[in-house]
Amino acid sequence: MSKLTKVIAHEFRMTAGSRAFIILTVLGPFLITAMSILPSLLSMRAQRRSTVVALAGGPDSLYAQVAPALAAMKIELIRPPAGTGPKGLDDRVFKGELYGYLALPVGYLEAESLELVTREVADFRVVGILQSVVGQAIVGERLRAAGLESSALGPLVQPPQVANQQVTRTGTKVKGDILATILLGITFTMMLYMTIMLYGQSIGRSVVQEKSSRTVEILLSSVDARDLLFGKILGQAAASLLQYAVWIGMALLAVRLLGPSLGLASLPQLSGLLPLYLVVFFLLGFFLYAALYAALGAAAEDEHNLGQLSWPVLIFLILPMVAAGGIATSPSSAFAVVLSLFPLTAPIVMFLRILLSDPGWMQVVLSMGLLAAAASGFMFLSARIFRVGILLTGRKMSWAQLLRWLRA
Repeated sequence: MSKLTKVIAHEFRMTAGSRAFIILTVLGPFLITAMSILPSLLSMRAQRRSTVVALAGGPDSLYAQVAPALAAMKIELIRPPAGTGPKGLDDRVFKGELYGYLALPVGYLEAESLELVTREVADFRVVGILQSVVGQAIVGERLRAAGLESSALGPLVQPPQVANQQVTRTGTKVKGDILATILLGITFTMMLYMTIMLYGQSIGRSVVQEKSSRTVEILLSSVDARDLLFGKILGQAAASLLQYAVWIGMALLAVRLLGPSLGLASLPQLSGLLPLYLVVFFLLGFFLYAALYAALGAAAEDEHNLGQLSWPVLIFLILPMVAAGGIATSPSSAFAVVLSLFPLTAPIVMFLRILLSDPGWMQVVLSMGLLAAAASGFMFLSARIFRVGILLTGRKMSWAQLLRWLRA
């Protein structure tokens, strides 16, 4: 067995055998799924609870017309007691007895807007429902006042619904569920982000700890610095693949089980290549960021200094997460294409584009090729920094010093 193989095996055993690894393997998918889907789940749950709104003003006939429709949408419309003025309604809102009240002026048929008074910023869902139901009822009264029959005009002015279908390059059309696709994209994007970041930082901290405790001096007496660097990276890569195999299955299962709870009719059909893309982009991103963090760990004096050196690297991991909303709504924009080809952001952005659209095999292959070339280049450069910096102690390093080492 070569020295490199021994280092890989040792690093794999140390990583996969740790208590933190086992706990994270079991709980990781639940944490990631909760972080990406739980806000939507809580929002959906809130929408299922009845919201009490008072209708202040207007005739009882209008209240009788809109109350049943609002009740079906989980908004309980009530009439305040006779003689209750704005002050009394405000008090009830502040006490939590009412979510709010909709004030109809005396000439509400001519009003351009109605006032919804709430204690906090109103839920856009409640505002939209009230605007639709009450607004349509008022329009109906306006038509009747003008001598027109609203029941006859209703079907004529009712706009058709828009259903989404995605067309593939082969001409096949697939019915798309926008909410389900975005939720699935957020889940896997969060998984890529968390795993690449956690494993990259883990390698950096491991190198710093061995350097600070002088353990690395003992290791270098029997193994070459390059073998030690590559062994650490490859050993943790093997452990991460083991964990990822569990995570992929558990994450897909969690998303499917949460689908009914979120009210999704169906979840997007996952193609056979999608798990393969997920593993490929994770591995390429892992090798790229692991090489960067290993080099920074070798150069850093301690973990605090490592944090100072690594913040420029973290920016490129955070950028795809910040831009994920825009990329999800426009995955073929020039901004999304550039980020999907730029190596430091490609692992997350290109995978998200594959999930939400069809970027074409040429862009996918180009992204993988650029990412593989960048990872290889960073591994080579990191080996040079690792060889020089791993034995240097007692001084804080800067990016300028690292660049001088690369030129040496």
